[in-house]
Formats: sequence, C-alpha cells, structure tokens
Amino acid sequence: MSTQVFISYRRDGGDAMAYLLWDRLLARGYSIFFDIDSLSSGRFDEKILREIGNSSHVIVVLPKGGLDRCRDPEDWVRKEVSHALREGKQLVPVRLRGFEWPPDLPEDIRELTRFNWIDMSDLRVFPSKLDELEKALGEMPSLPDRSAPRAESGSRRILFWSDLNENDNTGLLAQLETMVDSSVHFENLKDPLDILRSLQRDDPPDTIVLVDTDVTKLVSNAKALDRLNEELSSFVRDGGRLVCTHDLIYRRTKNAKLQDLFGCKVTRFDRRDEVVYKKTDECRSLGVFPGLPDRFVLHDGEVCWIENPPPGVKVFFRDEAGRPLVFARKRGRGICIWLNTGDSTEYAPATILNPDAEFFALLRDCIDLSF
Repeated sequence: MSTQVFISYRRDGGDAMAYLLWDRLLARGYSIFFDIDSLSSGRFDEKILREIGNSSHVIVVLPKGGLDRCRDPEDWVRKEVSHALREGKQLVPVRLRGFEWPPDLPEDIRELTRFNWIDMSDLRVFPSKLDELEKALGEMPSLPDRSAPRAESGSRRILFWSDLNENDNTGLLAQLETMVDSSVHFENLKDPLDILRSLQRDDPPDTIVLVDTDVTKLVSNAKALDRLNEELSSFVRDGGRLVCTHDLIYRRTKNAKLQDLFGCKVTRFDRRDEVVYKKTDECRSLGVFPGLPDRFVLHDGEVCWIENPPPGVKVFFRDEAGRPLVFARKRGRGICIWLNTGDSTEYAPATILNPDAEFFALLRDCIDLSF
C-alpha cells in the first residue's frame, strides 16, 4: 500500500484540524495522505480516489455544517466518503464543535453515522483525544513496497537534511548544488519526518543525505524515531543510497536500526581540529572518490571511534592511526555510507563555516558512489 491513513476534510472549518492531525500523526510515525492542495483549490481527481483505495483508514473531519453540502452529488467530501465506504475502508469521524448530523444524508454516505467518532470539540483535551484516535487507527501502518526495481529516468531526486541553522544549511546545500550536474535535484527538508511523506511518492528518491553534526536526534518521539529508522533501512535494502555524517550512528542518538544497518556504532570521540584523511588501497583499487587526493585535511573537530566494523564494509579513508573515516556497506540492493566529518559545538563545523573544498567533493562523490 502506498498510503495507510487518508484525511478527508472540508476547507471551510475543517482545514486547521486536518492540518493539526496530519502534523501530529506524522510525528508519531504514521504514513498520512493529506491533500494540502485542497486548502486552496478544492480539486477532486483520480489521484484522490487512488489514495483512498491505498488506505486502510479514512479520517473524516466534521466541522459545523461539514456535511450540509453533501446533498450535491459533485461535492468532493461526499465523493471521498462514498468511495471509502464502497472500498470497505475503516472510517473514523472526528467531530468538531457545533457539528450535527444532517437529517437528510444521502444514502451513499449514510453508513458514516454508524462508525464510532472521536469528539475533538474541546482542544483542551486534545492530547488524550489524539491517543484515542491512535487506538482507533490500530497498528502502525507501513510505507510503500519499494522492492520493485527502480525505474531509470533522466533526473535524480536527492533528499537533504541537516541539523545546522538555516543560514549554514542553505550555504552548505548551495555549494553542493554547484558541484553536481543538472540532472540532480535536491529537496531541502526542514524536518526528518518529511522523509516519510516523500517516500510515499510514486518517484522514490535516488539518495538521502543526512548531515548530523551535534548528537541531534532525528525525532524526539520514540515510536516515530523507530519508524523512521526502519523506513530508512528499508529504503537502502530496496536499492536506495543513504549518506550519513558524524553522529547518526553515535550511541546517544538512539538510532538503533541505523546502527544495525551499518553494522556498527560510534562509541566515543577523540577531539582534534585537523583530521588527516588518507585513501585506502581498497579505495584506489575500486577507483572511487576520483575527485579527491590520496591525502588531505578536514577541520572535523573530532575523530569518531568505530568499533569492530563488520565483514563486507568498504573503508575508503582512514586517519593516521588507521581509524575509518569514510566507509560504506552494501545492504540488500542499496548502499549506506558514513562520513566522520563535522562535529558542531556552539557553531557549525569549521569544515562548513570556512569551507574545506574536499568536504564538498567528499559529499559529491558519496552521492555518486557505487561499487
């Protein structure tokens, strides 16, 4: 299934609650279809029918007078509810303040009245009502089956997220964009949970780049964090490329499934402003990272300690003490790649604030890495 929870709502009076439910359920790890375009256009098309068909549950937001226009056969709320009922979906009505059932509901949506509703007319008890809604939705839904081979296309979607402030993040991405060809299109994510929504699309991304510089948890909610970890792991196994920096597999970030994906975790650090990167024999023999010299220096701030890398890991760069600084592992049909660079304390890493050209070349070559 490409979507598991569909939110049906009317723009007049229901849009704010629909957006709130989408935001909070997404934060709890649910896969949601919420047609944001409907906030401005109210359009109804075949995509809506398809997404309802792909859903296990349909939330129907009911503001005051929310069903009054359903006497019109062309009303899009009526069409959504009617289609969901015909498809045998589990409907969850969400009642807002002032809503009452019309006495003359059309026959094709009358069954909606038989479903147990969630009363969200009082926002002071919203958290407990959200828990009630989650129970009604049942088990955590799954994201799309991406096991089919990826289609070849003329462009590449790359999802990009970092925990840097907006200005530093924009500068990093702008520099990176100058180093790739026109077929590469970056999507700058504001929130790691946007990855879940992006993975629902019919055109899955080629690569996901996560720049974590300062022990930043991807998600604070434990259930959502576990869900995101699982979907990132599935993304790699199904043929995607995942590029992670520094703290993504540090023990304190709690990314247990990502640590399992890479087969190891960061346990401690050795603080050092300048870190020497030396190409390994394996890197040279495979011909990867062609844009980088055999030896260069980055201002990483720290050297991560990776204990016991598993068999099959390809180490491409080591420091002078032999510790791995860049390595990759094939998992399923995809590749996961880890970089030591860029510790952040009060400020962004020096490698980014005072750009080391090799850092951007390193990221660029990771985006293209295959072996």
